Amino acid sequence: MPRQISPFSRGFIIASKLYGKSHKECQEQLNQVQIQRQSKVIENLDTIGNLYRQYDQGKIDAGYSNCGREKKFDLNQENQIVDHFLENPKATLRSVQKNEDINPGNMSKSTISNILNNNGVSAFKRPKIMLINEDQKERRYTFAKKHLSWTRKWKRVLFSDECLLERGLIGNQYLWYSSREDIQPDQCLQTEKYPKNRIHIWGLISYDGSLYIEEIKGVLNSEQYCQMLERAFQSLDDGYLDDKIFQQDLARSHTAQFTKDYLEKINLELMEWIPKGADLSPIERIWAKLKGKLEELDYDNLTKEELYKEIQTYFYEDQGIKSQIKKLYESLPEKIKLIIESKGNQINI
Repeated sequence: MPRQISPFSRGFIIASKLYGKSHKECQEQLNQVQIQRQSKVIENLDTIGNLYRQYDQGKIDAGYSNCGREKKFDLNQENQIVDHFLENPKATLRSVQKNEDINPGNMSKSTISNILNNNGVSAFKRPKIMLINEDQKERRYTFAKKHLSWTRKWKRVLFSDECLLERGLIGNQYLWYSSREDIQPDQCLQTEKYPKNRIHIWGLISYDGSLYIEEIKGVLNSEQYCQMLERAFQSLDDGYLDDKIFQQDLARSHTAQFTKDYLEKINLELMEWIPKGADLSPIERIWAKLKGKLEELDYDNLTKEELYKEIQTYFYEDQGIKSQIKKLYESLPEKIKLIIESKGNQINI
């Protein structure tokens, strides 16, 4: 065969041969079905002709399987599985595996995944969206216009942020579609700001690789926040802050008068930040990568202390983190343009 085709297409073609369909009739009917199934795979006449000849020569049979274990499904079951995921994109491999109506042969999750992939259906990570009102859009748009000329100046900015890690809920969720563009806004995950059962951390990053991280214990007020800033800044070299610009989000402890007085006292320039700025801040992407690292651990069986040590190890010792941070800084001018183009809406990061 000139190329690999899906089991569904192969079975359809052999069935057409058995029913006496011509090459052209088979192609028209198969491609019409593929369009209905939202599959981008379109078979040509050469492929159909090759399969017809191989069937005539006895090289393949009506079960389109030459060797190996007997399949636990037929074309109707395959079709039912694919249709189920297209109609229910939030379905999981595990739920379908245990569904006796859809999977009476008790196929494994890997077999079900192969069926989907062979029919042009893939799993896409369920995206998260922020709810942005009109006033916030306007402020984001104004900020982006003001900083459009910034290129090298971004390298002076120290980005800071807090991160909440929920025990047992770090993993991603996926949606099954033929294309990422098919994902609807109401299928995105809405995030909570203060979930339970968590570890709370604060971090600081810079373009040149200076990093700081600290666990937050309890509710963080402005006085405790400034004490943490003091520890972070003391970890830096003397004179390091002289030409730096400090970024923080709009949390209450950050915008309190006590915090403003402290930053003015140490003569540190403060960047006026935007609401819902996670799509612009480089440190947000570092948190996302951190969560990806933690997915590889037996997270539920770690104590809080062990988990924090793993976080520190990644933040301070991972070989790629500093180069990743530089790339994120260098992408900021392009992100500013995207915010302007979207009129202040969220951008894909």
